[in-house]
Amino acid sequence: MAPGTPTATRRSVPVVARFGFDHGWHCLNPTFLNLQRPVLLVDHRLLPDPVLLGLEPFGRRNPLLPLPATAIRVETHPGNMISLWTHPPGGPGELLTWHRAAAGLPAWPTCDTADTAVLIVGDTHRIQLSWAALWDGHIGTTPLRDTARPAGAPARGHGQPLWSAARSA
Repeated sequence: MAPGTPTATRRSVPVVARFGFDHGWHCLNPTFLNLQRPVLLVDHRLLPDPVLLGLEPFGRRNPLLPLPATAIRVETHPGNMISLWTHPPGGPGELLTWHRAAAGLPAWPTCDTADTAVLIVGDTHRIQLSWAALWDGHIGTTPLRDTARPAGAPARGHGQPLWSAARSA
């Protein structure tokens, strides 16, 4: 091309922002959707039918009613590991699935400050593209156990995030 003539510029293709999913798992703070509990978002491919586990369809539930209690228990382990277990009354649980985060990723900061969590099961790949995909997921509450905490010891803050517990004391 001759000097002074406009040159064609290469346009870059827009990149979809990813917000931290790690193999179908995402740990969110209690401020997510103002649920006031830690939130664990898990891909639906990792678990059996969510209705059988006691979860309700997210988009069809009555927001005036409390979230349903699920038949799942969430356990956190040292080394950024999370496991999901069946939670039968009076019986031993069965491991449903587990995940260990890659080295260097931060730990779920609220796992030792609450005794319950909100579990959302959905298509995490669609949720990465649009939060509206949450409406197709399932939601419920689950006991949250930090295996590093002595058995029977309450969570710090009694279910409140650390900053909230410090203010109310």
